[in-house]
Amino acid sequence: MNGGNILDNTILRTEWFDETEKFCEIRLDCETKYLTIYQVCYIFEEKMSKVYIAIDEYIKNPHQMKEIIFGDDSEGGSGYFSFLLTPINLKEELKVEVNMEIADNENSLHRCKFFKILDWKI
Repeated sequence: MNGGNILDNTILRTEWFDETEKFCEIRLDCETKYLTIYQVCYIFEEKMSKVYIAIDEYIKNPHQMKEIIFGDDSEGGSGYFSFLLTPINLKEELKVEVNMEIADNENSLHRCKFFKILDWKI
């Protein structure tokens, strides 16, 4: 993982959006020197609004941990990934933990985590 303020090894993007159903596919790519992994999830616009609200809440109060879930994290759901934003520390650093499913079996038992520490001056 590279230093600095850029999550250049983590890319989150919308693959497509259905205007009629208000439904989209989101793809997350994470990469290290030895591993590249991606995951897609499907999310309705109303759930995406909750993601925006969670991000806004964290920005307003960065001293509380916040988990942001993309997709369906229920048992038997269609898959999900999450960002865990830790409280800003005294050095004004933010640790982002990305948690992704490894689709190596139908029970989704295995996960992969990526970590990034960012300098965040508020």
